[in-house]
Amino acid sequence: MEFNDDINTQAVIDESSQTELDINNKDDPLSLINSLVQTSVEISSLASRGSRSPSLVTCTTMEDEDEKRAALVDLITHLEDTAALLREYLTPIKTESFSSSNIASFEQTTFLLKYQLVLVVFTQLISILLLSLFDHLLEKVEDKGYNILTIACMATLQILNMVLVAFATAVLSKQMLMYKVEGSLMAQTYLATVITMAGLYFMIFRINPDTWDFGSADKAKDYIAAGQFIKMLYLSVSAATLCGAANIQPNSWYVTLILCFQSLVNFVYFASILAQTIGNYHSYTVQVRRSRSTSHLSS
Repeated sequence: MEFNDDINTQAVIDESSQTELDINNKDDPLSLINSLVQTSVEISSLASRGSRSPSLVTCTTMEDEDEKRAALVDLITHLEDTAALLREYLTPIKTESFSSSNIASFEQTTFLLKYQLVLVVFTQLISILLLSLFDHLLEKVEDKGYNILTIACMATLQILNMVLVAFATAVLSKQMLMYKVEGSLMAQTYLATVITMAGLYFMIFRINPDTWDFGSADKAKDYIAAGQFIKMLYLSVSAATLCGAANIQPNSWYVTLILCFQSLVNFVYFASILAQTIGNYHSYTVQVRRSRSTSHLSS
């Protein structure tokens, strides 16, 4: 029995050496991963058979047996870690080679991206305060110049928000293609998109209130600027969560298209967040296989 186990062990070592020598001759690098995993499984089976062999127990001491078992466990762990590392770097190799020149510029998050949610909220607060001030002035003096100035300030702030969110979305899309998504950037971009869309709806309502239908019992025109924005924030959150708002309906075709666009964008966000939560399937498989091998050898 001991002689047969030595032969099997030597065969596995020879096979591993041959795999290492022929690595440059293989067209598909993924075959190396399969060889490493297969070698790990064979070593694990040999270790389990050796630990149950009576002849090995009688010929060696318990200390030598523990040392051999620990060495085999370390070797198995090393092989599985190597397979996981190679799988991580070889699977998305085509995507990375396609945009390798732009990786460095997108890996570091700029100041605007780190604090985009704070900037978006601050911009919306400035917009609400300015509109509240203009509404108070319009109660005393009726002048078209105030209306034009109100629309110009509001449109400028909302355009700045949309440019910031669009830039963050582009960076996030690049990170998704390179499998290097930052969770904080995704969360901030999602919330910033919701607030920015609320500001866009708010701007459309201020320019033309007839584009929205709030129901006969709810007259949003009588609200102050903060109340109107909260109404539009409720609509944006309803669209972002794919629930919808029954008491706020668009009356114009372009507003309907904007709502549909937001629903589609947030559906993509849901799928991306779910993928980030689930994680890498291959890494999970390696961890499960490693724990099974360790528990099997120790038993």
